[in-house]
Amino acid sequence: MGVDQVDASEDAPRPGEPDAADVLSLILPSVLDGLSAEGHRTRVSAAWTACRLADERPELGAELADRLVRSADRTPREPLVRTLSSLHERHPESVGGALRAFDGTVVRAVRRASSWDFDAELRADGGGGAVADQQRVVDADAPGVTVYQRQMPEEPDSLDAESSEAGTSSPGDAVADPSDDDAAGSVDTAGSDDTVGTDSASVTEAERGESEGADGSDPAAERRRRIQAAENSESFAAVQLVSDFDEVSVVDPPRRGRYGHVLPSRGRIDQAEYGVDLLFFDEPGEDARSFGSAMGKRLRQWYCADEASGIAAVADYGDHPRPWVATPRAETTLADRDPSDLDVALRDARELAAGLVAAHERGLVHGGIDPHDVVYPATGFSSDPAPSLSHLGVMTVFREHFGPAEYVDPRYAAPEYFDDSYGDIDHATDVYHLGAVLYRLFTGEAPFDGDYETVRMAILADGTPHPSDVRPEIPEAVDEVVAKAMAPRKLTRYEAATQLSQSLDRLG
Repeated sequence: MGVDQVDASEDAPRPGEPDAADVLSLILPSVLDGLSAEGHRTRVSAAWTACRLADERPELGAELADRLVRSADRTPREPLVRTLSSLHERHPESVGGALRAFDGTVVRAVRRASSWDFDAELRADGGGGAVADQQRVVDADAPGVTVYQRQMPEEPDSLDAESSEAGTSSPGDAVADPSDDDAAGSVDTAGSDDTVGTDSASVTEAERGESEGADGSDPAAERRRRIQAAENSESFAAVQLVSDFDEVSVVDPPRRGRYGHVLPSRGRIDQAEYGVDLLFFDEPGEDARSFGSAMGKRLRQWYCADEASGIAAVADYGDHPRPWVATPRAETTLADRDPSDLDVALRDARELAAGLVAAHERGLVHGGIDPHDVVYPATGFSSDPAPSLSHLGVMTVFREHFGPAEYVDPRYAAPEYFDDSYGDIDHATDVYHLGAVLYRLFTGEAPFDGDYETVRMAILADGTPHPSDVRPEIPEAVDEVVAKAMAPRKLTRYEAATQLSQSLDRLG
C-alpha cells in the first residue's frame, strides 16, 4: 500500500501531542466531508487520510472506526463503507472490536465491501508513483497535529462527464423528485374510486406515452432505457450496497406509488429469488434530516410488527440517500378490485382488523388507511389472496411535512382530518378509516363522493353511510359494524380496534 504500519505498542502519545479526542475533532469533519464529496479523487483522498491517521496513531483506530460506523448508519455511502473495510484490513483487532459492538446493516456492508487500493487508484488517476510520494501535509491549526492528504487535482469523474456529454440523467434522477410530478398532489374526488391521490396505478400520460412508443420510439428499447436509468440511480445503488439482498435488480420501469416512486425489482438471498417493490419515499423540500430520522423509526416499527397476520411484510428498509422500504410484490390494492363475494369480503375484513389490532398493540398508529394501503400479494395460484395493511405509520410522519390531502383520499378520512375539534389523529382515527375501507370492501364504492367540500361536509355530518344501500343483500349486522366504526365523534366509535375485530368475528 505504500504506507508503513506503526507498531501498535507505541500507543501512548508522544510528548507535546494532543489527545485522541482533539485529533478526531480536527480531522474527522474533513474526512467525512471528503467521503461524501461528488469528486472521486476527493473521496479517495479522504479515505487515505483516515487510513494514514490510524497508521500514525493506532490508539485512534477503534474510535475512528466507531465514528465512521455511526456516520455510515446515517448515510451509508460506498466510499465510507470501503474506508471502514480498509481500516479493518490494516487494524483488524481494534477496528474489528468497534464493528462487532455495532449491530446494523452497515456492518454487513463492510464485510462485503472491497478495501481501497490506493496505489491502484493513483495509477488510475494518471500518476506513476507510490501513494506516499504524492502526499502533502495540511496545516491542522493545532500544535503537534499533522494531517497527511493525497494530492489529486479536482477534475470531473470520467463517467459523470460522459453522462453529461451524452445528455443522460445523472445518478438519482431515475427516481423523480415529487415536486416534478404533477400527480403528486392531485385529488379528484369527483372521479372513480381509483383516480384519487398518487396510487400505484396513477402513471402520468407522459409515462404511458413513453412506454407505448407514442412518439414513434421502440417501446421495448424505451422500457430498457428506463430500467437501466433506475438501476444507475443513487437511490438504487444505495439499496444494492446496504440491503440484506445478495443481489437486487430492477425488472420494470419506475412507477408512481402512494407515498413516492416504486421500482419493481427482484432480490436474491442465497439461491432464492423474491419479487419485491422498492418504494423510495417523497422527501420534503425542507427539514429532510428530521423527516428521514422519523421515517427510519416508523419503518423499524413496521418491520418489527410485520410477522402479525394482516400486516404487509417488510423485506428491508433504510434511510439513504432517501428513506426506502422493500416489500413483497403486491399484485393489486383494494382500489384496483371489484367487490368480492360477501363471504370473501367478510374474511378480508377480519384479516385487516386483525392487522390493525396487532399494529395498535405494538404502539403503532397507521394514520391514513384507505384502499391504496390495502394490498393483495402476488401468491401464485391463489385467486383470492388475503389482504394486508401496508405503509404502517408512514402517514403519521408525512402529515408533519406534507399536506395530508396529497397522500390520503379525503373520501376515507376521519372528521379529525378536517376539524381538530374532533380530536387528534390517533388509534380512533384508524378505527374510522378501517370502517370506511370496509364500506369499500363490501360495496366496491367509496363511502362519500363529490368534490372536496361536498365530501368534507358529508363526513362532518351526523349520519353514516350503510353498505346495504348499495348492495341490498348485505346483512344489517354489517351496516351496524361499519356505522359504529365510522361514527363522527370518537366517543361513539369502537373504543379500540379489538372491539371492531370482535364484532366482525361475531358475524355469520
